[in-house]
Amino acid sequence: MAELRDALAQAGPGARILVAAGTYEGGLYASGVRGAAGQPIVIAAADPARPPVFRGGESGIQLSDVEHVELRDLVVREASGNGVNVDDGGRLGAPSHHVVLRNLRVADIGSTGNQDALKLSGVEDFRIEGCTLSAGAPAARASTSWAATAA
Repeated sequence: MAELRDALAQAGPGARILVAAGTYEGGLYASGVRGAAGQPIVIAAADPARPPVFRGGESGIQLSDVEHVELRDLVVREASGNGVNVDDGGRLGAPSHHVVLRNLRVADIGSTGNQDALKLSGVEDFRIEGCTLSAGAPAARASTSWAATAA
C-alpha cells in the first residue's frame, strides 16, 4: 500500500498507476491528486480480468481535493464506513472535479447506520460508468442501503 500511496503523491497529469491483482488492505487515502484536462491520473487494475481487491479499512478508498482522476476496474469490499468516498477535502467552494469511476465493484460495506458503497460530497463534473454497488454487510443488508450523493 505504501508504494501505491507514493505513486499517487508523485503522479502528474497523464500518469497511469496500474495495480496488480491481489488483496490489499483498505483505507487508501489520497489528497491533492491532480491530473489535467485530457490527461487524467488513472488508477486501474493492471489486468481488468483479475482486479485488485481493497478489503477493510474505514473507507476502502478515499480521494479528497482531486482533479481529473479516474478509478477503473477495482474492487472494494468490507470497509467499515464508506466503500469509495470522493470529497472536496473540506474546501467549501472548491469541489473536486472531473472524476470518473468506471467498472468498480463495491460490496459488503458498513454494518448498520449510514455507510455508503459510494459517497460523493463536494464533487462536480463526475461520471459513474459500469459500476456495481451493493447494500451493506451481509448481516445487515435488511437495514442498510447505499446512496450516491453530490453536493
